[in-house]
Amino acid sequence: MPSNPNGLPGILNQAVIVVAGQVGCLTFLIILAALILGLLLDQLLQTRPLFTILLMVASMPLTWVAILWVVNRSKDRFNIKPASTASPKPDWEEAERDRD
Repeated sequence: MPSNPNGLPGILNQAVIVVAGQVGCLTFLIILAALILGLLLDQLLQTRPLFTILLMVASMPLTWVAILWVVNRSKDRFNIKPASTASPKPDWEEAERDRD
């Protein structure tokens, strides 16, 4: 891969790694919380698999919403604009314009 003077591929790779890490941790925490809460409710109410299964199934859409929220928030933070395609004017044109 040719080296890029402004380091754009490196920045994008780091951004992807950071977002993937956030999404992975958030997914793990949501599933773990659903499992623990489901087991606790089942133990308290004597309904062994009911609340565990319900909360695990309910954690799926909650996880998707959380993933979308993290990715959209990160996308705005790492918004990279393309470089301008217009070539800069030479210095002699500016000097000639100032002289007029």
